[in-house]
Amino acid sequence: MKVLICLICVIAFIILYVIICLKKIKYDEVYVYERLGKVSVAKEGKVLFIPFIDRIKSHLTIKDEMHTTMLNECTIVDDVVLQYKLTIFYDVLDPIKVTYELKDVDEDIDETIKTVFPNVVKEMPLDEIVRSERKIVEQTKEEIKKITESKGYVVTEIKIDNIMEKAKYIGDIEI
Repeated sequence: MKVLICLICVIAFIILYVIICLKKIKYDEVYVYERLGKVSVAKEGKVLFIPFIDRIKSHLTIKDEMHTTMLNECTIVDDVVLQYKLTIFYDVLDPIKVTYELKDVDEDIDETIKTVFPNVVKEMPLDEIVRSERKIVEQTKEEIKKITESKGYVVTEIKIDNIMEKAKYIGDIEI
């Protein structure tokens, strides 16, 4: 009788252990994990992660992600300070590179935009910037693609949410 109770307890423990360790991964997600030092990617389906043997490093969405940048500033050829805000759509192509080489994809996009966008618009006057939004988006996208190809993600679309001349203030009076 005691053996039967112990056997039932062991079987219940094993079933509970499997239920806890089993993860269902959706079609648009991946897990990057290490199993005994070897890096692997778990994709769609059911995967058994074994505690103390597997270490989950990241959980990523591989479908189209969206990131909106902070309001940034740059100076253009007219000596005008331009404020801009962009929305970036991107896809993760290599989850291992994104996990191990980048701290954060959104942060990397912000830093890349802060350098690329001003380089695209710095030689244009304000009226040309307002008229040629499509050209600016295409040039920015092309430059960002060159930079991000080796980082494990690709920018699929860029939208300019806000682009305007920065207001000049002296105290509380607008000039």
